[in-house]
Amino acid sequence: MPRNASGTYTLPSGNPVVAGTTIEASWANTTLSDVANELTNSLSRTGAGGMLAPFRLADGTSGAPGIAFLNETSSGLYRPSASNVSMSVSGVTAMTWSNANVVIPSGITLSAEVPTPATSAAIANKAYVDSVVSGVTSTRQTYTATASQTTFAITYTVGSIDVFVNGAKQVNGTDFTATNGTSVVFAVGLTAGDVVDLVGYGTYVATPGVAVVSTNTAAARNTLYVLTASLTLTLPASPAVGDTVKVSNLSGTTTCVVGRNGSNIQGLAEDLTIDSLNAAITLTYANASLGWVFA
Repeated sequence: MPRNASGTYTLPSGNPVVAGTTIEASWANTTLSDVANELTNSLSRTGAGGMLAPFRLADGTSGAPGIAFLNETSSGLYRPSASNVSMSVSGVTAMTWSNANVVIPSGITLSAEVPTPATSAAIANKAYVDSVVSGVTSTRQTYTATASQTTFAITYTVGSIDVFVNGAKQVNGTDFTATNGTSVVFAVGLTAGDVVDLVGYGTYVATPGVAVVSTNTAAARNTLYVLTASLTLTLPASPAVGDTVKVSNLSGTTTCVVGRNGSNIQGLAEDLTIDSLNAAITLTYANASLGWVFA
């Protein structure tokens, strides 16, 4: 007999046998064949074979995850609520995934280790990334709601915030509104004891890269160029307001040129000649009329 939908196995008809009954081939062969079939369809503890259908687990909790480890039963994966999956380490929730984002609880530190580059190309790529990217700023606030509370404070960039109630992600514009950068307002008052987790995201922060050049070069925005020979540094095309290019003249000459590339420099449709030794300048794009200006 196959297992039912709950996984319960039932022996075939004719079982159990009655004491004193002669064992007959028709009963024994049928029963043993059925048992052998169900054993074959069971998972092996040594890993022989594998699942032929989805493997479903109990939801579990942070202290007793649905999938855990023999020597550490409080670490593993569990399902805290609909459309959310969490990882627990020693009974503490370390991370939660939903179909929209990943949440790291307050007090948990996210860190990344970058291995030592093995080649010169890798070193160059790592140096570039290290010098340019500093990440996205974020703010986290966790509250325990009072009865019917609707408003919670947090600093964020409008349009860049995630809101969770008891681990379940809320929908912006439906469950709550966040329009002023300093607070979140729920459409319906919460229940006393609800745990509200707010994650607000700020703006992308970038630091300038550094390039030492000795030949004509097309400049990239937000980069410092150290000039070591007489050359032309061409400014970026189609710059955006706030773009910067820094120049340090260590060429030993007074003939280095900053090419305007279609934009004005200091309001003039002229290239800039750096006619001073050891000069250091910062050019910031202001607007179409002024173009690149000294900052």
